[in-house]
Amino acid sequence: MEDAEEGKPFLPNDYTPAEIVRDTRSLRRRLLDWAWVFSTAIFASLSIFLYLRSTRIATYERGFSTDLDALKSQIQLHQVRFTGGLELNETGKLHRIIDPRQPQYVGPPAPEIDAAWDELMLALDLDLPLKESEDVRWTMKGEENDKYRVSLDMYHSLHCLNAIRRALDSDYYEPGVEHPYFFRLHIDHCIDYLRQGIQCSADLTPLGYEWNEEYQVPFPLFKEKHTCRNFDKIKSWAMERIPAERKEHIHSHSHPIAQRQD
Repeated sequence: MEDAEEGKPFLPNDYTPAEIVRDTRSLRRRLLDWAWVFSTAIFASLSIFLYLRSTRIATYERGFSTDLDALKSQIQLHQVRFTGGLELNETGKLHRIIDPRQPQYVGPPAPEIDAAWDELMLALDLDLPLKESEDVRWTMKGEENDKYRVSLDMYHSLHCLNAIRRALDSDYYEPGVEHPYFFRLHIDHCIDYLRQGIQCSADLTPLGYEWNEEYQVPFPLFKEKHTCRNFDKIKSWAMERIPAERKEHIHSHSHPIAQRQD
């Protein structure tokens, strides 16, 4: 009786060696499946986190990937009501709204207007150290060998706007000069460049209208505030990096372009 009992398995459900191998492989397969699911979930979560983080950082207020990295910390937003809008005065005459406390940049040629533009354009060209210009792919050496010549696009746009302003009174600024082909080419470049800049920034500030009895047409109102980057704050940063030549006088903006050789 004891011999018969000894020949039986210790427990009815004891596994045979083949069953143990099969179940071990099955367990390993399940563990691998769960590991794959877990790693996929982690990867997806990380991707979503990085995407949300990048979209949160890349904003008008924080700066975009195309903005100069060294300047992003200087970006500050504020609201501004533009001057220069058109309205009718008490006599029904159309006039331009100005702020007498601010420099005037348009009007018949005058030394005060030219001086305002000269002051505005002082930071047209910058000499930046390598650390501040690493994200600038195409440029040339500055006055100092360890610095690179860079312009902020807003200054190039202002340069273009000033060129158009001067072209309106070319007889005053260049009396007796027969304008070469480059003059028209330059102005065409500036107009088209400013067009693209306006489309790129796409200011969505709404303009309302009011009915004008004098002209019997809807007339736009220029009373809404715009959300702007603080130009003065950016200008202060730029003024600390102007080349020595810029401190003496306003010079030509045209420079040969070459790929940086580090």
